Amino acid sequence: MLPTPQTFSLKKHGGKVSNVNELSVKPASVVSAAPLELCPQCHSKSMSVQEVMLKLKGELTDTIDNVEKIGQLSVAYKTFFCEKCGKVHVQMDEKQDFPIVPGRQISALSIMEFNRLMCIGMPLDRSSKLFEKYAKLGSNTVSYSLNDYHFFYLKPLYQALLKIMKTQRTLIVDETPFNCLQDQGRGKDTAEDQDVSSKNYILCTISAPAEENPIALYHYLRSRSAKSLNDIITADVKAEVLVTDAYSGYDTLVRQLNESRDKPMLHQNCWVHFRRELLMVILPSEMLKEIGSIPEEQFYQAIEKAVKDNAQFLKLWKVLEAVNQLFRIQNIKNPSAELLRQRRSLADLIDLIINELSEKLVERKGSKWVKCSHDPIAKVCVYYKNAREKLRTFLDYEDIPLCTHKVENAIRPITILRTNCLLEHSPKYMEGMCMAYSI
Repeated sequence: MLPTPQTFSLKKHGGKVSNVNELSVKPASVVSAAPLELCPQCHSKSMSVQEVMLKLKGELTDTIDNVEKIGQLSVAYKTFFCEKCGKVHVQMDEKQDFPIVPGRQISALSIMEFNRLMCIGMPLDRSSKLFEKYAKLGSNTVSYSLNDYHFFYLKPLYQALLKIMKTQRTLIVDETPFNCLQDQGRGKDTAEDQDVSSKNYILCTISAPAEENPIALYHYLRSRSAKSLNDIITADVKAEVLVTDAYSGYDTLVRQLNESRDKPMLHQNCWVHFRRELLMVILPSEMLKEIGSIPEEQFYQAIEKAVKDNAQFLKLWKVLEAVNQLFRIQNIKNPSAELLRQRRSLADLIDLIINELSEKLVERKGSKWVKCSHDPIAKVCVYYKNAREKLRTFLDYEDIPLCTHKVENAIRPITILRTNCLLEHSPKYMEGMCMAYSI
């Protein structure tokens, strides 16, 4: 039996039919997944889209602010934008004045003049207050702007000089007291729990005369401890020789630096400081105060009179003559082999005489020599014997300076600022002042 034939409608198809109304309006359920901490491709830290949007929003706001500032700047100066590196460059004439920082009313040329006056010892406190009054500037605008000038403009130059100095063979170092009010607990912004230091210093590091690029840099020291010194003269300093006075903190510094060195740093003590100890014993006190103004002939006559009838003082005079002869040889460029042998003989003569004078005057306690007599000569002997090895370092080298005279000359102008400095209130201001003097 045949199947029943199917019937087909000849009605034409109506085309595409929309069924959007028949779809469910309920969104598909989301299965909670653990946050993605690292990117599967580059393994860097990932961020949620919400975090990215917040970040972009903040950056966009900053960008708009910067663009507005650049737009304001371009009214007065020619500004150019690099599409590749994204930097804005400002072109201006060398004589063009401009704000020390954007938005500040005081100009860079004015602050540079205040900086120059500070460096020649002019007390700025009164003059800056008058300037702020008549220029209708805010209180302390000059001091704030000076600090900005030091850190924004001078610091890169200071760091470049420091980088060069760290590669030099010989450094001469000395320090001078310089109070910082905040670190002594006297500043208005001193924290209650802050460690107070009773005395602060300015440290000067200067190149030896033999260096091709002579540099003098000043640094602020919160204290005179070996730790503070090590914060300035760090392990990356390549100097082979350090010339200092006989302060024990430098001994500790050199010892700490040598712990991490393959080739130990040499330490030379200053012969001028030893010479001063001699003169304090030989000369009358009233003449010692005026030693710089005494003619050389009168100076030697006074010494001869002091030692004429005193065998001990006569020996000290011989030591003084030998020290002076060492300096005469030091001042000769390219000394001959004979002069170098004579230099060693003079050092040995000094050693011999001091050892003779030391009998019954000094004694050894542990690693140090101390006085066992009230004789004034004992102090000279103690000074020499404790510094003996470091005083004789120069004998094996032609270019090591005998003294710290060069660095003391560099420090002397700093001392005039102790009582009239505008920037002594905080450590940051002190650092800025050191940069200014260095440049």
